[in-house]
Amino acid sequence: MNGSHIITIIAVAVFAIILISIIVSIRKKLSRVVVKKVKVAIEPGNADKHYQLGLGYLRQKLYSDAIDEFTNALRCDNKYVKAYRSRGATFYKTEMYEDALKDFDKAILLDARDEKTYLQKTDVHLKMSDIHGAIQTLEKLIALNPANQQAFMKRGVVFRAAGEINRSIADFNRLIELNPSNEIAYNNRGLTYFKGDACEQAIMDYSTAIDLNAVYAEAWYNRAVAKNKIGDAEGAKADMRRAGELNPKFAVSSYVKRAGMSVYSKLVTDYSKAISENPNNQSPYLARAIAYRKLGNIQGAIQDCETAIKLNDRDSECYLVRGEVQFYAQNYDEAVNDFTKSLSLRHDAITMYFRSMAKRRKGDYQGAISDQAKALEMRPRLADDYINRGYAKSNTGDFLGAVEDFEMARDIFREKQDEKRQNDMDELIKKTSRRR
Repeated sequence: MNGSHIITIIAVAVFAIILISIIVSIRKKLSRVVVKKVKVAIEPGNADKHYQLGLGYLRQKLYSDAIDEFTNALRCDNKYVKAYRSRGATFYKTEMYEDALKDFDKAILLDARDEKTYLQKTDVHLKMSDIHGAIQTLEKLIALNPANQQAFMKRGVVFRAAGEINRSIADFNRLIELNPSNEIAYNNRGLTYFKGDACEQAIMDYSTAIDLNAVYAEAWYNRAVAKNKIGDAEGAKADMRRAGELNPKFAVSSYVKRAGMSVYSKLVTDYSKAISENPNNQSPYLARAIAYRKLGNIQGAIQDCETAIKLNDRDSECYLVRGEVQFYAQNYDEAVNDFTKSLSLRHDAITMYFRSMAKRRKGDYQGAISDQAKALEMRPRLADDYINRGYAKSNTGDFLGAVEDFEMARDIFREKQDEKRQNDMDELIKKTSRRR
């Protein structure tokens, strides 16, 4: 075979490869736009066709197109309940929470017996940090169906987040009555007991969850945390090891947590000794409060902060630390109050940033934007400041402003050569840009 034949064969092979690549590419594109090519007139009889098109777009994660088609379905039939539900779910996926609530409210008005819509509406309230709205929605669902297990599960979790320990336990009690074999219910009641500093009861519930499902890694992990808190270090280590064996996520987390718990437990011991030696110095109380928070002992952390404030109510650090504890406990109103008091004593960027975060979580988006702008005046090159303000702007519908802030954060990550966070910001920018 001479050289020219070889060249010809190679050329043909290359051409064939290119042709196959083009065909595959075209087929992929066609598979993605096949729904788009269908044109349906907006007429009364075509509501279901638009609805099906919307579902097709939704499956492809083409959310803006899905919203358009669900809207077209509703133009054909303004009482099409499924279109309201699906459009509400799509709004939820794109973080357009106010619009999602309106659609779920309309769906409930048209069909008050559909239990799933109440659960979806609850999720929206929770994303908006609207605890009261979430509880109200779940109460309506429970009135509609007193045996809805998901409603009691969600409300129990919401009550726990709100610090309503007894009401949370009551809901999980009811859930366990409805389904005594539900290991997730026992695990969640254990979490509530733990938050209320009833570690022994928490351990009993985690143990029951493990008895019901021996490979329930999260229950092993939670029991380890509770055992560590009561001083059972060996039992905690054994449970941590088992959690890691069952789920790699807990293998990494448990290793770090085990080391962290040990460190913070030792710090609590050290600071307690310092307090016993000089109970009139507020600094060890604040240091122990931080360690308590890391260990999940919110009540102990707040008590230490309050003792520190009694010793020196002009120390801004006392209110900053208590504000941080309240923030991580999701008590955002109390957190804002503490950060405000701290700022009245000392004006600094970190406290302003935390108050902005707390305001955003409680739904005061304009207040969050204002605080974050002040923090940026004091430290203009911190990416997290721009990210927080970007989210707050997005919550107000200022998507252009949000994109600008996210782009600033991305540029800072690029300067620091933090490729992962830079890529994360690129994705966030794309998602926010589609909402403009």
